[in-house]
Amino acid sequence: MNAIFGSHHSVVPAWVTISEAANIINQQPGVSVTTGNVWRYALYGHLALSVYFQSPIQMRRIKTIKNYIILEKTHNSIISRLYYLSP
Repeated sequence: MNAIFGSHHSVVPAWVTISEAANIINQQPGVSVTTGNVWRYALYGHLALSVYFQSPIQMRRIKTIKNYIILEKTHNSIISRLYYLSP
C-alpha cells in the first residue's frame, strides 16, 4: 500500500527541513541528492517550498537602486501592510 505524503497515515511527515528531505530522497535505491540539489530544484520551480518562522518576524518590502538595497517605508494600517506582502 502506498503512503500518501502529508496524510496522517504517511511515514513521511508533512513538513521536513531541506536536509531531512535530501535524506528521505536518498533512501531510494540508486538515488543520490544533496541539500544543494533540493534548493536548486526549488529555485527552478520543480519543487514547492514553504517557509516556517519559529518566532514573530517583521517583513518589509525592499527595492534596489544602483545595486543598493533600500527599505521602503511602511504604513500603520493593516491593509497597507498586507498590500506590501503581495508580490
